[in-house]
Amino acid sequence: MALFSEEISISEDRAFIKSCAVELGWDVSYAMLASLNYDRIVPVKAMAESWFSEVGSYLDRQFSERIKREFHQRIWELYCGKLFNTRFSLLNKSENGLPDFKVLIGGKEAWVEATSPDNGSEESGNRLRLIREEVAKNGSASYGGLISDQTDPVVLRLKTAIQQKYLKYNTGYLRNGVKNGDPFIIAINSHLFDDEMDPVQVILQLFFGMGNQVVFFNRDPENVETSVFREERAEVKSLKGDAVKVGIFQSEEYECISGVIFATKDLYNINMSEEEIGSDTFFVPNPFARNKVAIGDFSYCTRVAADGDGVKLERP
Repeated sequence: MALFSEEISISEDRAFIKSCAVELGWDVSYAMLASLNYDRIVPVKAMAESWFSEVGSYLDRQFSERIKREFHQRIWELYCGKLFNTRFSLLNKSENGLPDFKVLIGGKEAWVEATSPDNGSEESGNRLRLIREEVAKNGSASYGGLISDQTDPVVLRLKTAIQQKYLKYNTGYLRNGVKNGDPFIIAINSHLFDDEMDPVQVILQLFFGMGNQVVFFNRDPENVETSVFREERAEVKSLKGDAVKVGIFQSEEYECISGVIFATKDLYNINMSEEEIGSDTFFVPNPFARNKVAIGDFSYCTRVAADGDGVKLERP
């Protein structure tokens, strides 16, 4: 079965494609990829189709229908399926009530749940202000203020998404066949709302409670000294002004999560080649995990791991 429907014919009329997508109840991004024939789109669509041919049997039975309405979530799942089948080994088909993938990693059976959260909704009052949306609407964006004014909402949105999967693990997956001794990994993609922020900055704050980088200069001519450190950011402010704890890998609270695979790029910008797939993602192991995975098994990507009192970053 083909991944992309031919219900909308190939066209260059974006307005027509959008109106068709609305009428069919499809995600506009899916309709654009299925229908446009631009040089940039054709190879991406072909690659996604080849991935689906390779790993589609490991995805849920309704995947080819659900991708039409849940494009970003499902295309991230497809990427993860291809990544795991290339770097590790996929074990069995996705089933209701279980995480998206069962993967053999370093000789261990592990479960992986994939998620690609959006930037919130107007109705809930938690929609993030995106610079790219402001530029599209007004031709420019209002910059200024603290760096944390931009990073805090992104960190909180990611924490919320991880918490949802954490709760799903404890209230559902353990009852449906996931064993207490099985590693559990969350694969999260933030491209819908991170506004191209420094992923390392976001990782350090979200998982380790480390904030902005600070440079200290002592200008005393008799004692010239320079030091560089990161400020502590154990809490951030929500959009409502409430203090919310971050640094989720600094205690045993999230011990059921073995680690997090983190990506910030969409399908058009992430590395898709067979040899390099996954090289622009990050892996963050949980030092307090109940069931650990070997960080060396993720040598294809950038690893950000606790190291004594600090954090160590290793690139592929």
